[in-house]
Amino acid sequence: VDTTDVYIADDSQWTGRPVQAIRKD
Repeated sequence: VDTTDVYIADDSQWTGRPVQAIRKD
């Protein structure tokens, strides 16, 4: 995903807030 508005399940799932993209290659 090429975006900084990546939603991390562990966080956005509960907060619903977008966090910085975490690249897991």
